[in-house]
This record gives sequence, structure tokens and C-alpha cells, in this order.
Amino acid sequence: MNATVLIVDDNATLAYFSARNLQRDLPETLVLSATSCRQAWEIVDQHRPEVLVADLVLADGDGMELIREMSIRLPGLQAILITGEEPDPLTQNALFGFLVKPYEAEELAWLVRSALDSKTSVSTPAMGAILSAEHAYDRHHIRNRLAGLLAGLRAFGADLRANAENPQAVNATVDEYLDRLCSVVQEVSRMLPDSRKRGKDSCR
Repeated sequence: MNATVLIVDDNATLAYFSARNLQRDLPETLVLSATSCRQAWEIVDQHRPEVLVADLVLADGDGMELIREMSIRLPGLQAILITGEEPDPLTQNALFGFLVKPYEAEELAWLVRSALDSKTSVSTPAMGAILSAEHAYDRHHIRNRLAGLLAGLRAFGADLRANAENPQAVNATVDEYLDRLCSVVQEVSRMLPDSRKRGKDSCR
């Protein structure tokens, strides 16, 4: 039976594209996504994931608390935390690994693949730079949206390459991604301190 990976992030765009990219990178796995703790528990009732990828800040709960509770329910669960800044050492000890937003799809795939390999042990960040950011809530949201944008662009490029010989499929792919990715760019722009000075956002 194939291994199962569960991604939990209340940023629906990031959860969707992260799962899509990871499924493509690890075709032998079943990749599921949830946008809330409640939805994650519903999935766990039907599946027993080997790897849990959880965002630290969730709309209906705390990512670390979700990791602790699921680790009790599922002994041997490998947990990966997605966060806006480096976790403290005590938190790191409870994790298989973590990634700091924004991160590339390959970083997540590498870490999940390592988690699925029982011979691999990771106790420090897998890849990517550690950001010494301020403890600001708006900065977390900006990183969250940028991570979603990166995941979406990665999936967009892969789908375009897969449909390169089919113009109709290319057009459908562009239509599917354009509005979603533009909305992310516009949302990030509105979060920036000087966004009001720049006037209306433009993506097209």
C-alpha cells in the first residue's frame, strides 16, 4: 500500500498547489490536503498518514498542537512544521524537520521523501535560509501568500510543459491559473506598508 502524506494549511491556495506539486514529485505516495484542523481529523479518520505537514498558524487551531495530538493518535508519525521563522530548539526536538516560508516545492519534496525513508534522520532545517524576521503577524501572512505563489508557479510550469503539444490544453491551463495567481499577487501587494501609495494593483 502506498504511503500517505497529509498537508494542513488554512491558505487554500498553498495547500492545493503544495499537494499537487508533491503528488507530482512523489507519484508513489497519496497526498491529501486539508485547510483546517477539523478537516484534517476527518481525513485521519479515513487514512493513517505516515507524514504530516502542518502550518504553524491555522484558522481553527495551532499547528504544533495538531502535531502533538496526531502523534498520539498515530505512533510513528513524522511531522514537518511550516512556519514563518525558525522554531525554538524545544519545538524542533518534537519534529522530523521544518521549513521556513516562502520555500520551494523541491525543498518540501526532499524533506517529505526523507521523512518517508526510515533510515534518514533530520533534526535541523532541510533546506533554505533561516530568516531572522520580526515577530509580526502581517509578515507571517505575507510569507504565507508568497509560499502559495511559489507553489502555484511551480505547478503552472509543470502543467504547461505536460500540455505543450496541445494548444487547447495550454489555454485551459492558463485560464485555470491566471486569476488565482494574480489574486495572490494583489493580496500580497495590499499587505505591503506602502501599498496605498502605489494606487491600484495591476497583474495583467
